[in-house]
Amino acid sequence: MEKAVTVSDALNILGELASAAVIEEEYREQQKQKERALKCFQEEVKHRVNQHVKQRKKQQLQKSYEARQNQYLRYRRLFMDIEREQVKEQQRQKEWQKKMDKIKKEKEHQRLAEEQRMQEATSPEVPNSSEKACEKLEQLKLEDVKEKKKIAKRQKHKEYARYVEALRAQMEKKIKMYNISLPSLCFCGSDFWDCHPDSCANNCVFYKNHKGNVVY
Repeated sequence: MEKAVTVSDALNILGELASAAVIEEEYREQQKQKERALKCFQEEVKHRVNQHVKQRKKQQLQKSYEARQNQYLRYRRLFMDIEREQVKEQQRQKEWQKKMDKIKKEKEHQRLAEEQRMQEATSPEVPNSSEKACEKLEQLKLEDVKEKKKIAKRQKHKEYARYVEALRAQMEKKIKMYNISLPSLCFCGSDFWDCHPDSCANNCVFYKNHKGNVVY
């Protein structure tokens, strides 16, 4: 009887030892799994931090680029405004010169007419001077007709430009309504609709080139 108890106790001890070994192995496996999970978590955190840093640097570079681009566009607009003011001043001077020339022609016309009238009243027997005066008057009349044609042509060009501007504004409204983004034609404007032949820089290929500009 004592021998049977001893064998049973031994078997129990062996079973407990086996269970303890299994539990220890499971515990070690769980520790390894926790270490692997912790390592994966650390790598994931590190990856996310690196991604966040890269994204932040990219945003900073993008903001810096946009700031430089905006500064460049501001300076370019300022330069173009100065150039446009100079061109407008030259145009005003040309218009003033044209008015002065027109006044001089009218005065010359009146002077010749007065001279012809006085010559006809005082010397009706001299036909050559009268003929010359008539020729000068005819020439002045032809020049007046040409000047009027030029003025009519400029007026027609202005009306055409107003029509084109209205059509351009209508096209811009429709295209923006459909959320269509068009690239800029040159560096004179920030977008497609900011580029204009009348507002481009003097060294731009589209300056005063309405036929070359796609908008037209």
